[in-house]
Amino acid sequence: MYYISSANLMIVRMTDSPTYSVCNPQVLPPDVLTRVSEYCPEIVDFVKKILDNGFGYESNGSVYFDTAKFDTSQKHAYGKLVPEAVGDMKALQEGEGDLSVSADQLSEKRSQNDFALWKASKPGEPSWDSPWGKGRPGWHIECSAMAGSILGESMDIHGGGSSSPQQEFFLNVKDILRAPCDVTGQFEKWEAAEMELNESFYERKAVVHEALCDNVDTRSTMEEMRALVTQSNTYIASRKSSKLQPNRMLMKSIALYLTDMLKTFGAIEGSEPIGFPVGGDGHHVDMETTVMPYLKVLSDFRESVRKIAREQNVTEVLQLCDVVRNDTLPELGVRLEDHEGLPTVVKLVDKETLLRERNEKKKMEDEKKNKKEEAAKKKQEQELAKLAKMKISPCDMFRSETDKYSGFDETGFPTHDVEGKDLSKGQTKKLRKLYEAQEKLHQEYLQTNQNGC
Repeated sequence: MYYISSANLMIVRMTDSPTYSVCNPQVLPPDVLTRVSEYCPEIVDFVKKILDNGFGYESNGSVYFDTAKFDTSQKHAYGKLVPEAVGDMKALQEGEGDLSVSADQLSEKRSQNDFALWKASKPGEPSWDSPWGKGRPGWHIECSAMAGSILGESMDIHGGGSSSPQQEFFLNVKDILRAPCDVTGQFEKWEAAEMELNESFYERKAVVHEALCDNVDTRSTMEEMRALVTQSNTYIASRKSSKLQPNRMLMKSIALYLTDMLKTFGAIEGSEPIGFPVGGDGHHVDMETTVMPYLKVLSDFRESVRKIAREQNVTEVLQLCDVVRNDTLPELGVRLEDHEGLPTVVKLVDKETLLRERNEKKKMEDEKKNKKEEAAKKKQEQELAKLAKMKISPCDMFRSETDKYSGFDETGFPTHDVEGKDLSKGQTKKLRKLYEAQEKLHQEYLQTNQNGC
Protein backbone atom coordinates (compact mmCIF):
# COMPACT_ATOMS: atom_id res chain seq x y z
CA MET A 1 0.00 0.00 0.00
CA TYR A 2 1.07 3.57 -0.57
CA TYR A 3 -0.60 6.94 -0.34
CA ILE A 4 -0.32 10.44 -1.77
CA SER A 5 -0.97 13.53 0.32
CA SER A 6 -2.15 16.98 -0.69
CA ALA A 7 -2.06 20.14 1.41
CA ASN A 8 -5.37 21.23 -0.14
CA LEU A 9 -5.20 24.68 1.41
CA MET A 10 -6.79 26.22 -1.66
CA ILE A 11 -9.81 24.58 -3.29
CA VAL A 12 -10.88 21.04 -3.95
CA ARG A 13 -10.94 21.42 -7.72
CA MET A 14 -7.17 21.86 -7.69
CA THR A 15 -6.80 18.16 -6.88
CA ASP A 16 -7.19 17.22 -10.53
CA SER A 17 -4.35 19.52 -11.65
CA PRO A 18 -0.59 19.05 -10.93
CA THR A 19 -1.22 17.67 -7.42
CA TYR A 20 -2.13 14.32 -8.88
CA SER A 21 -0.27 13.92 -12.16
CA VAL A 22 0.42 10.20 -11.69
CA CYS A 23 -2.43 9.22 -13.98
CA ASN A 24 0.31 8.06 -16.31
CA PRO A 25 -0.35 4.48 -17.42
CA GLN A 26 3.14 3.60 -16.16
CA VAL A 27 2.35 4.73 -12.61
CA LEU A 28 0.03 2.63 -10.47
CA PRO A 29 -2.62 4.59 -8.57
CA PRO A 30 -2.26 4.88 -4.79
CA ASP A 31 -4.49 2.98 -2.40
CA VAL A 32 -5.22 6.11 -0.38
CA LEU A 33 -5.25 9.83 -1.18
CA THR A 34 -5.16 12.17 1.80
CA ARG A 35 -5.75 15.88 2.41
CA VAL A 36 -3.79 17.42 5.25
CA SER A 37 -6.71 19.78 5.96
CA GLU A 38 -8.78 16.74 6.96
CA TYR A 39 -6.11 15.36 9.29
CA CYS A 40 -5.51 18.37 11.53
CA PRO A 41 -7.03 16.63 14.61
CA GLU A 42 -4.67 13.68 14.06
CA ILE A 43 -1.74 16.07 13.55
CA VAL A 44 -2.53 17.86 16.81
CA ASP A 45 -2.60 14.51 18.64
CA PHE A 46 0.69 13.54 16.98
CA VAL A 47 2.34 16.77 18.14
CA LYS A 48 1.01 16.17 21.67
CA LYS A 49 2.74 12.77 21.71
CA ILE A 50 6.03 14.36 20.65
CA LEU A 51 5.69 16.91 23.46
CA ASP A 52 4.84 14.15 25.95
CA ASN A 53 7.99 12.30 24.88
CA GLY A 54 10.05 15.41 25.55
CA PHE A 55 11.16 16.03 21.98
CA GLY A 56 9.26 19.24 21.34
CA TYR A 57 8.64 22.62 22.93
CA GLU A 58 6.13 25.46 22.65
CA SER A 59 7.18 28.99 21.76
CA ASN A 60 4.84 31.93 21.14
CA GLY A 61 1.93 29.71 20.11
CA SER A 62 4.10 27.54 17.89
CA VAL A 63 5.56 24.11 18.58
CA TYR A 64 9.05 23.11 17.40
CA PHE A 65 10.87 19.78 17.23
CA ASP A 66 13.87 19.78 19.56
CA THR A 67 16.58 18.27 17.34
CA ALA A 68 19.29 18.51 20.01
CA LYS A 69 17.14 16.76 22.64
CA PHE A 70 16.28 14.05 20.13
CA ASP A 71 19.93 13.59 19.14
CA THR A 72 21.08 13.16 22.74
CA SER A 73 18.54 10.40 23.35
CA GLN A 74 20.10 6.94 23.63
CA LYS A 75 17.40 5.46 21.41
CA HIS A 76 17.62 7.99 18.58
CA ALA A 77 20.11 9.71 16.30
CA TYR A 78 18.92 12.80 14.47
CA GLY A 79 19.70 12.72 10.74
CA LYS A 80 21.13 9.19 10.82
CA LEU A 81 19.93 8.43 7.29
CA VAL A 82 21.40 11.61 5.76
CA PRO A 83 23.87 12.97 8.34
CA GLU A 84 25.37 15.45 5.87
CA ALA A 85 22.02 17.24 5.65
CA VAL A 86 22.07 18.21 9.34
CA GLY A 87 22.68 21.95 9.56
CA ASP A 88 22.04 22.50 5.85
CA MET A 89 20.15 25.80 6.03
CA LYS A 90 19.43 25.78 2.31
CA ALA A 91 17.68 22.43 2.58
CA LEU A 92 15.82 23.64 5.65
CA GLN A 93 14.75 26.75 3.74
CA GLU A 94 13.41 24.63 0.87
CA GLY A 95 11.51 22.39 3.25
CA GLU A 96 10.33 24.93 5.80
CA GLY A 97 10.25 28.28 4.04
CA ASP A 98 9.31 31.15 6.35
CA LEU A 99 7.84 28.72 8.87
CA SER A 100 11.19 28.37 10.62
CA VAL A 101 14.07 30.29 9.07
CA SER A 102 12.94 33.90 8.74
CA ALA A 103 14.57 36.35 11.14
CA ASP A 104 11.55 36.68 13.42
CA GLN A 105 11.12 32.90 13.56
CA LEU A 106 14.74 32.10 14.46
CA SER A 107 14.33 33.97 17.74
CA GLU A 108 11.55 31.57 18.77
CA LYS A 109 13.71 28.45 18.36
CA ARG A 110 16.30 26.94 20.65
CA SER A 111 18.37 25.87 17.65
CA GLN A 112 18.39 26.93 14.03
CA ASN A 113 18.05 23.23 13.12
CA ASP A 114 14.72 22.90 14.96
CA PHE A 115 11.72 22.81 12.66
CA ALA A 116 8.06 23.67 13.12
CA LEU A 117 5.60 21.00 14.17
CA TRP A 118 2.79 23.51 14.62
CA LYS A 119 3.01 27.14 13.58
CA ALA A 120 0.90 29.99 14.96
CA SER A 121 -1.07 31.59 12.13
CA LYS A 122 -1.09 35.28 11.38
CA PRO A 123 -4.35 37.13 10.62
CA GLY A 124 -5.69 36.05 7.24
CA GLU A 125 -3.65 32.85 7.11
CA PRO A 126 -5.23 29.38 7.14
CA SER A 127 -5.69 28.16 10.71
CA TRP A 128 -7.10 25.35 12.83
CA ASP A 129 -7.78 25.12 16.54
CA SER A 130 -5.15 23.55 18.80
CA PRO A 131 -4.12 23.58 22.47
CA TRP A 132 -1.52 26.19 21.51
CA GLY A 133 -3.97 28.50 19.75
CA LYS A 134 -4.91 29.05 16.13
CA GLY A 135 -2.30 27.63 13.79
CA ARG A 136 -1.42 25.24 11.00
CA PRO A 137 0.72 22.11 10.68
CA GLY A 138 4.42 22.22 10.00
CA TRP A 139 5.78 20.77 6.76
CA HIS A 140 7.18 17.46 8.02
CA ILE A 141 4.51 16.59 10.57
CA GLU A 142 1.86 16.40 7.85
CA CYS A 143 3.40 13.29 6.28
CA SER A 144 4.17 11.69 9.64
CA ALA A 145 0.63 12.05 10.97
CA MET A 146 -1.16 11.01 7.79
CA ALA A 147 1.13 8.07 7.07
CA GLY A 148 0.89 6.97 10.69
CA SER A 149 -2.90 7.19 10.59
CA ILE A 150 -3.13 5.01 7.48
CA LEU A 151 -0.10 2.71 7.69
CA GLY A 152 0.34 2.39 11.44
CA GLU A 153 3.47 2.86 13.53
CA SER A 154 5.93 1.57 10.91
CA MET A 155 6.33 1.50 7.14
CA ASP A 156 8.70 -0.20 4.72
CA ILE A 157 9.69 2.74 2.50
CA HIS A 158 9.07 6.47 2.68
CA GLY A 159 9.30 7.83 -0.84
CA GLY A 160 9.77 11.42 0.26
CA GLY A 161 7.82 14.30 -1.21
CA SER A 162 8.04 16.99 -3.83
CA SER A 163 5.92 20.01 -4.60
CA SER A 164 6.09 20.06 -8.39
CA PRO A 165 4.91 23.65 -8.95
CA GLN A 166 7.77 24.91 -6.75
CA GLN A 167 10.50 22.86 -8.44
CA GLU A 168 12.13 23.23 -11.87
CA PHE A 169 9.61 20.86 -13.38
CA PHE A 170 9.10 22.14 -16.90
CA LEU A 171 7.72 18.94 -18.42
CA ASN A 172 4.00 19.59 -18.74
CA VAL A 173 2.13 16.42 -17.87
CA LYS A 174 -0.95 17.63 -19.73
CA ASP A 175 1.09 17.72 -22.94
CA ILE A 176 2.08 14.09 -22.42
CA LEU A 177 -1.23 12.68 -21.28
CA ARG A 178 -4.04 13.61 -23.63
CA ALA A 179 -6.57 11.27 -22.02
CA PRO A 180 -8.60 12.89 -19.24
CA CYS A 181 -7.63 12.04 -15.69
CA ASP A 182 -10.39 12.60 -13.17
CA VAL A 183 -9.53 12.15 -9.50
CA THR A 184 -12.41 14.22 -8.18
CA GLY A 185 -13.81 12.57 -5.09
CA GLN A 186 -10.82 10.28 -4.57
CA PHE A 187 -9.68 12.33 -1.59
CA GLU A 188 -11.86 10.61 1.01
CA LYS A 189 -10.60 10.49 4.56
CA TRP A 190 -10.34 7.06 6.10
CA GLU A 191 -12.28 6.60 9.32
CA ALA A 192 -12.41 3.62 11.67
CA ALA A 193 -14.66 1.63 9.31
CA GLU A 194 -12.22 1.99 6.40
CA MET A 195 -9.26 1.13 8.63
CA GLU A 196 -11.00 -2.02 9.87
CA LEU A 197 -12.04 -3.17 6.39
CA ASN A 198 -8.60 -2.48 4.91
CA GLU A 199 -6.86 -4.38 7.71
CA SER A 200 -9.20 -7.32 7.20
CA PHE A 201 -8.59 -7.09 3.43
CA TYR A 202 -4.84 -7.51 3.83
CA GLU A 203 -5.26 -10.26 6.41
CA ARG A 204 -7.54 -12.22 4.09
CA LYS A 205 -5.12 -11.74 1.19
CA ALA A 206 -2.39 -13.29 3.34
CA VAL A 207 -4.65 -16.22 4.27
CA VAL A 208 -5.54 -16.76 0.60
CA HIS A 209 -1.85 -16.83 -0.30
CA GLU A 210 -1.14 -19.38 2.43
CA ALA A 211 -4.10 -21.51 1.31
CA LEU A 212 -2.93 -21.57 -2.30
CA CYS A 213 0.57 -22.51 -1.15
CA ASP A 214 -0.97 -25.38 0.84
CA ASN A 215 -1.53 -27.74 -2.09
CA VAL A 216 -3.85 -25.20 -3.78
CA ASP A 217 -6.51 -25.21 -1.05
CA THR A 218 -9.26 -23.71 -3.21
CA ARG A 219 -12.00 -24.28 -0.62
CA SER A 220 -10.30 -22.11 2.00
CA THR A 221 -9.47 -19.57 -0.69
CA MET A 222 -13.08 -19.26 -1.80
CA GLU A 223 -14.29 -19.03 1.80
CA GLU A 224 -11.93 -16.10 2.45
CA MET A 225 -12.99 -14.38 -0.77
CA ARG A 226 -16.66 -14.88 0.07
CA ALA A 227 -16.09 -13.50 3.57
CA LEU A 228 -14.35 -10.46 2.06
CA VAL A 229 -17.34 -9.86 -0.24
CA THR A 230 -19.74 -10.18 2.70
CA GLN A 231 -17.70 -7.78 4.82
CA SER A 232 -17.50 -5.28 1.96
CA ASN A 233 -21.27 -5.44 1.40
CA THR A 234 -21.84 -4.92 5.12
CA TYR A 235 -19.57 -1.87 5.01
CA ILE A 236 -21.43 -0.47 1.98
CA ALA A 237 -24.81 -1.01 3.65
CA SER A 238 -23.58 0.67 6.82
CA ARG A 239 -22.38 3.72 4.89
CA LYS A 240 -25.66 3.96 2.98
CA SER A 241 -27.70 3.73 6.18
CA SER A 242 -25.67 6.69 7.47
CA LYS A 243 -26.26 8.51 4.16
CA LEU A 244 -22.54 8.39 3.39
CA GLN A 245 -20.78 7.16 0.29
CA PRO A 246 -18.44 4.16 0.58
CA ASN A 247 -14.75 4.89 0.05
CA ARG A 248 -14.36 4.35 -3.67
CA MET A 249 -10.62 3.75 -3.75
CA LEU A 250 -10.82 1.09 -1.04
CA MET A 251 -13.76 -0.59 -2.79
CA LYS A 252 -11.87 -0.50 -6.07
CA SER A 253 -8.79 -2.12 -4.52
CA ILE A 254 -10.91 -4.96 -3.12
CA ALA A 255 -12.84 -5.37 -6.39
CA LEU A 256 -9.62 -5.49 -8.43
CA TYR A 257 -8.20 -8.16 -6.15
CA LEU A 258 -11.34 -10.32 -6.26
CA THR A 259 -11.56 -9.99 -10.05
CA ASP A 260 -7.91 -10.93 -10.43
CA MET A 261 -8.40 -14.01 -8.24
CA LEU A 262 -11.47 -15.10 -10.21
CA LYS A 263 -9.46 -14.72 -13.42
CA THR A 264 -6.77 -16.90 -11.87
CA PHE A 265 -9.34 -19.63 -11.28
CA GLY A 266 -10.75 -19.23 -14.79
CA ALA A 267 -14.13 -17.96 -13.62
CA ILE A 268 -13.70 -14.70 -15.55
CA GLU A 269 -12.41 -14.20 -19.07
CA GLY A 270 -11.61 -10.96 -20.79
CA SER A 271 -9.68 -7.81 -20.07
CA GLU A 272 -12.14 -6.02 -17.80
CA PRO A 273 -10.27 -4.79 -14.71
CA ILE A 274 -13.31 -5.23 -12.45
CA GLY A 275 -16.15 -7.73 -12.51
CA PHE A 276 -17.53 -10.09 -15.10
CA PRO A 277 -17.54 -9.27 -18.83
CA VAL A 278 -20.46 -7.29 -20.20
CA GLY A 279 -21.64 -8.06 -23.71
CA GLY A 280 -21.36 -11.83 -23.91
CA ASP A 281 -18.67 -14.13 -25.25
CA GLY A 282 -16.34 -12.58 -27.75
CA HIS A 283 -17.33 -9.04 -26.77
CA HIS A 284 -14.88 -8.29 -24.01
CA VAL A 285 -15.12 -4.51 -24.14
CA ASP A 286 -14.17 -2.26 -21.25
CA MET A 287 -17.67 -0.87 -20.90
CA GLU A 288 -16.83 0.95 -17.66
CA THR A 289 -14.35 3.19 -19.47
CA THR A 290 -16.31 3.49 -22.71
CA VAL A 291 -19.90 3.92 -21.59
CA MET A 292 -19.89 4.96 -17.94
CA PRO A 293 -18.98 8.66 -18.52
CA TYR A 294 -22.10 9.07 -20.69
CA LEU A 295 -24.28 7.16 -18.24
CA LYS A 296 -23.02 9.36 -15.42
CA VAL A 297 -24.07 12.46 -17.37
CA LEU A 298 -27.53 10.94 -17.92
CA SER A 299 -27.80 9.95 -14.25
CA ASP A 300 -26.82 13.42 -13.04
CA PHE A 301 -29.30 15.06 -15.43
CA ARG A 302 -32.07 12.70 -14.27
CA GLU A 303 -31.26 13.44 -10.63
CA SER A 304 -31.47 17.19 -11.28
CA VAL A 305 -34.83 16.73 -13.03
CA ARG A 306 -36.14 14.61 -10.14
CA LYS A 307 -35.06 17.25 -7.64
CA ILE A 308 -36.95 20.00 -9.49
CA ALA A 309 -39.97 17.73 -10.01
CA ARG A 310 -40.15 16.93 -6.29
CA GLU A 311 -39.88 20.61 -5.37
CA GLN A 312 -42.61 21.56 -7.89
CA ASN A 313 -44.65 18.41 -7.15
CA VAL A 314 -44.73 17.37 -10.82
CA THR A 315 -45.66 13.71 -10.42
CA GLU A 316 -45.77 13.03 -14.18
CA VAL A 317 -42.08 13.90 -14.53
CA LEU A 318 -41.18 11.73 -11.53
CA GLN A 319 -43.07 8.85 -13.13
CA LEU A 320 -41.11 9.31 -16.36
CA CYS A 321 -37.86 9.23 -14.38
CA ASP A 322 -39.01 5.95 -12.84
CA VAL A 323 -39.75 4.55 -16.30
CA VAL A 324 -36.19 5.36 -17.38
CA ARG A 325 -34.85 3.55 -14.31
CA ASN A 326 -37.22 0.58 -14.27
CA ASP A 327 -37.96 -0.08 -17.95
CA THR A 328 -35.67 1.72 -20.40
CA LEU A 329 -32.16 1.31 -18.99
CA PRO A 330 -32.49 -2.35 -17.88
CA GLU A 331 -33.06 -3.21 -21.55
CA LEU A 332 -29.59 -1.76 -22.17
CA GLY A 333 -27.93 -3.54 -19.25
CA VAL A 334 -27.84 -0.49 -16.98
CA ARG A 335 -29.03 -0.38 -13.38
CA LEU A 336 -29.80 2.86 -11.53
CA GLU A 337 -30.01 2.70 -7.76
CA ASP A 338 -31.66 5.69 -6.07
CA HIS A 339 -30.75 6.24 -2.41
CA GLU A 340 -32.34 8.91 -0.25
CA GLY A 341 -29.81 11.62 0.53
CA LEU A 342 -27.10 10.07 -1.68
CA PRO A 343 -26.19 10.35 -5.38
CA THR A 344 -27.72 7.81 -7.73
CA VAL A 345 -25.51 4.78 -8.28
CA VAL A 346 -24.95 3.64 -11.88
CA LYS A 347 -24.03 0.01 -12.55
CA LEU A 348 -23.42 -2.00 -15.69
CA VAL A 349 -25.10 -5.39 -15.28
CA ASP A 350 -25.81 -8.28 -17.63
CA LYS A 351 -29.05 -7.50 -19.51
CA GLU A 352 -30.57 -10.94 -18.85
CA THR A 353 -29.90 -10.54 -15.14
CA LEU A 354 -31.64 -7.17 -15.04
CA LEU A 355 -34.63 -8.40 -17.02
CA ARG A 356 -34.95 -11.42 -14.75
CA GLU A 357 -34.78 -9.18 -11.69
CA ARG A 358 -37.39 -6.87 -13.23
CA ASN A 359 -39.74 -9.76 -13.95
CA GLU A 360 -39.29 -11.14 -10.44
CA LYS A 361 -39.91 -7.70 -8.98
CA LYS A 362 -43.05 -7.28 -11.11
CA LYS A 363 -44.24 -10.72 -10.01
CA MET A 364 -43.73 -9.81 -6.36
CA GLU A 365 -45.50 -6.47 -6.86
CA ASP A 366 -48.43 -8.22 -8.59
CA GLU A 367 -48.67 -10.75 -5.75
CA LYS A 368 -48.57 -7.95 -3.22
CA LYS A 369 -51.23 -6.05 -5.15
CA ASN A 370 -53.44 -9.15 -5.37
CA LYS A 371 -53.08 -9.81 -1.64
CA LYS A 372 -53.98 -6.20 -0.93
CA GLU A 373 -57.03 -6.40 -3.19
CA GLU A 374 -58.11 -9.69 -1.62
CA ALA A 375 -57.73 -8.22 1.86
CA ALA A 376 -59.76 -5.16 0.85
CA LYS A 377 -62.45 -7.37 -0.69
CA LYS A 378 -62.60 -9.55 2.41
CA LYS A 379 -62.83 -6.49 4.63
CA GLN A 380 -65.66 -5.10 2.51
CA GLU A 381 -67.53 -8.41 2.69
CA GLN A 382 -67.11 -8.48 6.46
CA GLU A 383 -68.41 -4.92 6.75
CA LEU A 384 -71.43 -5.74 4.56
CA ALA A 385 -72.13 -8.87 6.60
CA LYS A 386 -71.86 -6.86 9.80
CA LEU A 387 -74.21 -4.21 8.41
CA ALA A 388 -76.73 -6.86 7.38
CA LYS A 389 -76.55 -8.38 10.85
CA MET A 390 -76.97 -4.96 12.50
CA LYS A 391 -80.25 -4.44 10.60
CA ILE A 392 -81.84 -7.49 12.24
CA SER A 393 -83.94 -6.65 15.29
CA PRO A 394 -83.20 -8.84 18.35
CA CYS A 395 -86.94 -9.61 18.37
CA ASP A 396 -86.58 -11.38 15.00
CA MET A 397 -83.11 -12.94 15.25
CA PHE A 398 -84.32 -16.31 16.67
CA ARG A 399 -87.86 -16.49 15.18
CA SER A 400 -86.53 -17.76 11.84
CA GLU A 401 -84.71 -20.68 13.51
CA THR A 402 -87.78 -22.94 13.67
CA ASP A 403 -85.56 -26.01 13.38
CA LYS A 404 -84.19 -25.18 16.86
CA TYR A 405 -86.99 -23.43 18.78
CA SER A 406 -90.79 -23.78 18.98
CA GLY A 407 -91.75 -21.18 21.57
CA PHE A 408 -90.87 -17.51 22.10
CA ASP A 409 -91.82 -14.77 24.58
CA GLU A 410 -93.17 -11.33 23.64
CA THR A 411 -89.59 -10.01 22.91
CA GLY A 412 -88.83 -12.87 20.52
CA PHE A 413 -86.57 -14.67 22.99
CA PRO A 414 -86.72 -18.53 22.72
CA THR A 415 -88.45 -20.40 25.58
CA HIS A 416 -88.88 -23.95 24.20
CA ASP A 417 -86.78 -26.17 21.98
CA VAL A 418 -88.00 -27.81 18.77
CA GLU A 419 -89.54 -30.70 20.78
CA GLY A 420 -91.54 -28.27 22.94
CA LYS A 421 -89.42 -28.72 26.04
CA ASP A 422 -88.36 -25.78 28.23
CA LEU A 423 -84.83 -24.55 27.53
CA SER A 424 -82.29 -25.33 30.25
CA LYS A 425 -80.72 -22.59 32.35
CA GLY A 426 -77.42 -23.06 30.51
CA GLN A 427 -79.05 -22.71 27.10
CA THR A 428 -81.04 -19.70 28.25
CA LYS A 429 -77.91 -17.99 29.60
CA LYS A 430 -76.01 -18.57 26.35
CA LEU A 431 -78.88 -17.31 24.19
CA ARG A 432 -79.34 -14.27 26.45
CA LYS A 433 -75.75 -13.16 25.74
CA LEU A 434 -76.36 -13.45 21.99
CA TYR A 435 -79.66 -11.58 22.33
CA GLU A 436 -78.08 -8.68 24.26
CA ALA A 437 -75.17 -8.45 21.82
CA GLN A 438 -77.59 -8.23 18.88
CA GLU A 439 -79.66 -5.67 20.76
CA LYS A 440 -76.54 -3.51 21.10
CA LEU A 441 -75.65 -3.88 17.39
CA HIS A 442 -79.17 -3.04 16.26
CA GLN A 443 -79.30 0.00 18.54
CA GLU A 444 -76.03 1.21 16.98
CA TYR A 445 -77.53 0.76 13.52
CA LEU A 446 -80.66 2.73 14.45
CA GLN A 447 -78.55 5.50 15.97
CA THR A 448 -76.46 5.76 12.80
CA ASN A 449 -79.52 6.05 10.57
CA GLN A 450 -81.07 8.60 12.91
CA ASN A 451 -77.95 10.81 12.55
CA GLY A 452 -78.17 10.57 8.78
CA CYS A 453 -74.81 8.85 8.36
